[in-house]
Amino acid sequence: MLDMPREEGTAPRAVRWRVMLVALGIALTVFLAAGLGVRMYSERSGWESVSTAIGDYRRLPLSDGSTLELNTASEVHYRLSEKVRELALTAGEARFRVAHDAERPFVVFAGDTVVRAVGTEFTVRIRETGKVDVVVAEGVVAVIHRARDGVVRELLYGRRAAPLAGGTLVEERARVTDDRGRLSVVEMTRREIEAHDAWRNNMLVFEQMPLREIAAEFNRYNRRKLEIADEITGSVPIGGRYKTSDVDGFVYRLGTVMKIRVVEMRAGDGSGAVLRVYPPPAQE
Repeated sequence: MLDMPREEGTAPRAVRWRVMLVALGIALTVFLAAGLGVRMYSERSGWESVSTAIGDYRRLPLSDGSTLELNTASEVHYRLSEKVRELALTAGEARFRVAHDAERPFVVFAGDTVVRAVGTEFTVRIRETGKVDVVVAEGVVAVIHRARDGVVRELLYGRRAAPLAGGTLVEERARVTDDRGRLSVVEMTRREIEAHDAWRNNMLVFEQMPLREIAAEFNRYNRRKLEIADEITGSVPIGGRYKTSDVDGFVYRLGTVMKIRVVEMRAGDGSGAVLRVYPPPAQE
């Protein structure tokens, strides 16, 4: 039997199969890469943000029934997915009233401080020193110091209880401070909790607090900054109730009641006014 001549350009069957397998492998690789890209995108998408300027307050109801309140100069990013409710405080202070949902953990991140709560009310504040305060008004929260990425991975793909295993439980009317992983808890009275939360009504409440700390609180809400001239004056204890914006009323009391001198001057960098607080004149 005579061999038929092979048409020019026709490859042997084995070669054609190899070409098909290579093409299939490339297509599968592209498909898997696209799927991974979609998953990675989904983990980064869906975020929303809310913020306040200096002296502002904002209350925001969330889609799950929870409520978010922002204090002055604060920022929160949040995403409520099917598996977890994630919120990241990047600046300032925020209060959270959490709607109960056992199937979706409610987790707040403030740097490497992680707070998990179910059906509770609590406040998280990032201080200028880098410390993070968590004040629990109602219910119980768990606080732990861990990197955010690892916690999110475990919440999305692992056991939901794992990320906060071994965390510090903080019950209502208590404050926990995270100082770079060192957690300390102190109890608070109901009156102290009310004073702490007074900012929700645009108020500041002080009970024999050192003047330097009061000045720092006023400075959070106002562009005119109080500046204490010396350590002794900064240690003077003062109490009272003031509007967050009432710097002039506070300064008036310093002068008339405490006999402490306050001089207004321009800031050295030209950013605005500085109210420099001096000790009272020496008695002759």
